[in-house]
Amino acid sequence: MSFGRLADAFWRNVYRCGYPCARLVWHLTNPDARGVSVAVRHGDRLLCIRESYRSGLSLPGGGTNRGETPLDAAQRELREEVGLDFPAEAFVELGELDFSADGRTHFVTFFALDLPSMPAPTVDRREIVWAGWLTRQEFAGADCQHAIDLYVRHFASDL
Repeated sequence: MSFGRLADAFWRNVYRCGYPCARLVWHLTNPDARGVSVAVRHGDRLLCIRESYRSGLSLPGGGTNRGETPLDAAQRELREEVGLDFPAEAFVELGELDFSADGRTHFVTFFALDLPSMPAPTVDRREIVWAGWLTRQEFAGADCQHAIDLYVRHFASDL
């Protein structure tokens, strides 16, 4: 096994072990979480990801860092998770939704990007282990996290 693959496996295990520990802390402290989700579409296809430490498909996204705007976070998360870099004017802010999960109340700002082509996503094989373009029929039967369900229900009934 190459050093790169060994390092990837090490970091996947760090995420898998760290996430349950973080969830325990969240259940004890019940903090609010602010974050973003980015729905990247090409026609009837949605860019979905799979994380190494949680089950189910999701959208690119994550927490908002201190002093970071939701738009800045959306651009950063898209770049970090799937290797796509777009200017601020390409993002359309859809709105903020809240939900409870993992012992926290999440306040998530949703953004959309409608692209004329389907660029190939790249993943780090550590936090994000898969990314791909799926139709509604393809992800409807899959295990999906809150981000996809909320996006489709509130912002994308046409999918």
